[in-house]
Amino acid sequence: MKVKNIFILITLALLPILNASKAPNGKEFPDHWGDPPLRQTRDLRPLPGGYGRGSGTLAKWIQQNLDKDSSSKSTLTPLEPGVRLAVTRTKTPITIDGNLDEFANAVCTPVEYFHPDQKNRPAQFFYLWDDEAFYV
Repeated sequence: MKVKNIFILITLALLPILNASKAPNGKEFPDHWGDPPLRQTRDLRPLPGGYGRGSGTLAKWIQQNLDKDSSSKSTLTPLEPGVRLAVTRTKTPITIDGNLDEFANAVCTPVEYFHPDQKNRPAQFFYLWDDEAFYV
């Protein structure tokens, strides 16, 4: 009986963490937004971005992330027709040592570029360049 009660308590404690990246309507938030706020107000209102209904705290968090996304997209230079990728120039020298920290801001493309399920792509390539070489 105690084991069952402990299991239920653990499940209830982890439930908010396991569902933290989904809106109340089940739509997933983009991964780069991070986790939504854990503490929220108890009001109920429409959420921006088609995320259903939720608290004012959640609405503010979603709107802030939508604003960040839209402002970052507006600063990007459009690519020429037929160009699929603009590779980032490295800000620090590349050291061939097995440590991939230099690639933290690199452009990344999956091997199966046209696969519809992005989470199940088997591999990815990261690209950088500097005056010496093109790194993949």
